[in-house]
Amino acid sequence: MAWKKITRNNVHIHSPLAWPLFDINGQLVYRRGTRPAAEHDFAQKLAEGLYQNDEMSDEELERILLGGVSALSHVQQFSARLQKTLLSFYQGNKNEFNFIPSNLANLAKDIMKLNENNIDAILGAVHLDKSGDYFYRHAVDCAIICDIVAKRLDYDKNRRRELCCANLTANVGMLPIAKTIEQQTTPLTLEQRAEIHKHPTRSVELLKYAGIESTTWLKAVEQHHERANGDGYPAALRGNDIIEEARLIALADTYHALINARAYRDKFFPMDALKELLTKGSTDIDQEISKHFIKEIGIPPPGSIVKLACNEIGVVTSRANKLGNYAVMSLIQRDGKPYSVPLARDTGNETYAIRGIYHPKLPIRINFLDVFGAVA
Repeated sequence: MAWKKITRNNVHIHSPLAWPLFDINGQLVYRRGTRPAAEHDFAQKLAEGLYQNDEMSDEELERILLGGVSALSHVQQFSARLQKTLLSFYQGNKNEFNFIPSNLANLAKDIMKLNENNIDAILGAVHLDKSGDYFYRHAVDCAIICDIVAKRLDYDKNRRRELCCANLTANVGMLPIAKTIEQQTTPLTLEQRAEIHKHPTRSVELLKYAGIESTTWLKAVEQHHERANGDGYPAALRGNDIIEEARLIALADTYHALINARAYRDKFFPMDALKELLTKGSTDIDQEISKHFIKEIGIPPPGSIVKLACNEIGVVTSRANKLGNYAVMSLIQRDGKPYSVPLARDTGNETYAIRGIYHPKLPIRINFLDVFGAVA
């Protein structure tokens, strides 16, 4: 689907719009027929980027008008909602505190609902977009990843909901020191390590105080830093003494931490992160769960930047089909110049076969609309 960035010449202020306009993340900004009334506000949105698509079907437009925004917009909104809820543990008023359990349950429900649609686009958002506060985005992305794998493991909806809630709250006990730890470039002090090792227990205490009674939810939070070989914390549990939900959270937590940059290291590319987990973590991760994890995330996962046999550079937009082929949107031509509009490539064609991961920094900004579509 081709997206066109509009300019001031395409729009007449005070006249009805001929088409709906979207921002770069696929969020509907103006409906068709709207009259942009405020020159200053419209100019600001125009500078940030407004897009239209003449090829959008009425069915697709209807989905948007009914609230079907892009996967990326959903993920960003989930992060903002989680931030407000988790802060209520520490600084919310009594009324806000009382709504913590229902707010978390509703957020988990919405994550599960999102995962019923285009998982490729959702994984693309997880891998491509690094916006927002990492603490909250990490929790949301891990919840998304775990729920995708949980579906593969045939978890029922109640078990999936508890798993999502555990992901969203696993680190709430570390919230007061999270920003300091995240930005720190020096080794952790002994005092900081002690605080980190206490956070699963503190998270459980906070959840109980907020009225959470689910045994699975609380155990998953308490055990999410335990490791199969006994090297974890806080109780140094081993193997099957760690519930499966906690083992799955641990895997997603480690993977997501690797694919995001830290103050003291660069990010791992998704394929490199998966290799790191499998080669160096073989004694402390659940091998059976890791097989399902890799199957559902994909090798390479959507959102990975790859080099094709024809020397084009593109972004993977789907996991492998039954023939082992991927969909790729080509961004950079073989001569190094960007395409004005990304071109769809099928890696089943030898010309467009994936030859490897592209490690250098891309010279362009990836437009999620062009790659995955407005309502993907």
